[in-house]
Amino acid sequence: MCACTAVQAQRQASPDAQILQRAAVVAQGARISLLADQVTVDAALLPLLEKALDQMEVLTGRTLDIATMGPRVQVVVSAQTRVSHVWRGYEHPLDPRALVFLAPRVAHDAMRGLNATYVHELAHVLTWRYHSHTLREGLADYLALQVVPGAGVGPNRAGVPPPGRVTPQISALLGSSTPSPAWLTTDAELRREYYWASRRFVQHLIELKGLETFMRLYESPQPEQLLPEFYGTDQATLVQQAGL
Repeated sequence: MCACTAVQAQRQASPDAQILQRAAVVAQGARISLLADQVTVDAALLPLLEKALDQMEVLTGRTLDIATMGPRVQVVVSAQTRVSHVWRGYEHPLDPRALVFLAPRVAHDAMRGLNATYVHELAHVLTWRYHSHTLREGLADYLALQVVPGAGVGPNRAGVPPPGRVTPQISALLGSSTPSPAWLTTDAELRREYYWASRRFVQHLIELKGLETFMRLYESPQPEQLLPEFYGTDQATLVQQAGL
């Protein structure tokens, strides 16, 4: 009966939980553990991870939420991970853990300075309390490019021209507390446009008033209501100013 229960529990475990169960430690640093699942990972990735976390803490003025997630971040590179993400993806705040899952390509290109998605995912761990999904993704991309300028991040690869003017359905979401749209996981082109527009909007806000003002907006339960107070104009004008 116990064996049967164990088997049932294993079957019910999420894919990421199964990856975590299989993963082996490659290297451990002061605050980050690097693990591998069904793939060979260069231990030299660890210093890049730790440096990125340190840099983002300085940039944002925020530190890792040890009280919620503990003192150590686990980064797992898995052959089963196609799209890099944090634990539970877009639902991370419902069960906040310091867990990052990286695709092997991301880890490989990170070593060559071509991909900063690892920074993006670490940013989600650092700034996990968010109320606007576009601000969340935009900030993570912004920080990634501050740490590794010119690199590819997420669906926007290095050397690929950015999307043109964004569609109204995306521009209307920028800075709002509207949940992430369902098509983010089904439409690759809209996903790329969404992430690029979110980063450009966040960059514009930071250029206007600095990162500390932006972080106050980011941490507000209703960020769209604070846009006029913090930036002196409405959301539509800010979107237009950002070239979107």
